[in-house]
Amino acid sequence: MMGKASMADFSAQPILSIPVPFKYGFAFDWQAFLPIALSI
Repeated sequence: MMGKASMADFSAQPILSIPVPFKYGFAFDWQAFLPIALSI
């Protein structure tokens, strides 16, 4: 079925999707950031 798309799957999706910040968590590694910050 090359070139054909089924629009039935799209009907279940919301019209507007708002992104969720840090959905999968947020980790900050100070040991990696500190040498870069001090070198500037």
